[in-house]
Amino acid sequence: MKLNNMIKNLGVFSLLTTLFLYNISLGESKSKVGTTVYPFLEIGAGARASGLGEAYVALATNVTGLYWNPAGIADARNEVTFDNTKWFANLKYNFFGVITNFGPYGSVGLSMSSFNSGRINVTTALRPEGTGETYELSDIALGLSYAKKLTDRFNIGGTAKYIHSSLWDMQTSALAFDIGTLFKSPLFGLTIGMSISNFGSEVRYDGANSIIRHDIDPLHSGNNDKILGYLRTNTWDLPLLFRFGLARAINMMGLGTITVSLDALHPNNNEESLNFGMEYAFRQAIFLRAGYKSFGLEDSQEGLSFGGGVVYKLLRFDYAYSDFGLLDNVQRFSFSLLF
Repeated sequence: MKLNNMIKNLGVFSLLTTLFLYNISLGESKSKVGTTVYPFLEIGAGARASGLGEAYVALATNVTGLYWNPAGIADARNEVTFDNTKWFANLKYNFFGVITNFGPYGSVGLSMSSFNSGRINVTTALRPEGTGETYELSDIALGLSYAKKLTDRFNIGGTAKYIHSSLWDMQTSALAFDIGTLFKSPLFGLTIGMSISNFGSEVRYDGANSIIRHDIDPLHSGNNDKILGYLRTNTWDLPLLFRFGLARAINMMGLGTITVSLDALHPNNNEESLNFGMEYAFRQAIFLRAGYKSFGLEDSQEGLSFGGGVVYKLLRFDYAYSDFGLLDNVQRFSFSLLF
């Protein structure tokens, strides 16, 4: 029976690995920064993941797996979390997630991430102090996830999400999908995770600012020179991202546990990069973390991160500090309830 499960694990895992690597090989290696829409989808969820340098796709076995790797929630307890991120330039990012584990029937999760700029004054070259008008950028993504353990070592999961963005009088919406796998290898105690995020169609912005008044026959007088016209904007790709990660926990013989992790990333709007992370856990109650993000990515402002966490009974608190170079720093706070 165990041999059959092993063969099944390796067979499914090998197939998905081949598909993932084939898709990665189709991408271009050159940077295409700024060519995709919804950049808030690239902001990670959870202070633990941030403290680990976002090397998290193989460790996402809690509620933040709804963002990193939906397959991970098949191993999670019932949990609800709220994540608040103080982004630079006074921008605000929040993540909320809840999962329920139904045992052999799998796990179901709901998630919401939001990004908001607050009200911003409209300025022009002639009125640099402001025109009296204001505008706001507001983004939101709502996700429904399901994951199941196919065997005792192999999980698979997926997320369907609705995304909406508005900027002044313009707005756009899209549907996107995530898929992930998690494999607990018998070799060296490694856990292997993979995910594809934000797979969906191209989108375009639409709204009042795309409506203009146009004279369809300017060479003749007497006709209507204020006919309403419509400016059709270009389409934009979603920020598609492939992640492949490895993680291993090392028992320190009563002195705690050290977990090391590594993620390789292949986005459609930038070059490939690596993330590294390390976590020390004492009695699974006190946690210290450090990580490095975007290794090998030219001109990246992201790098070192640090963090920690405390678990008390059914409550969990996590904190992370990330250095963004010229863009200052980012601090994240996560509060979770296990039930």
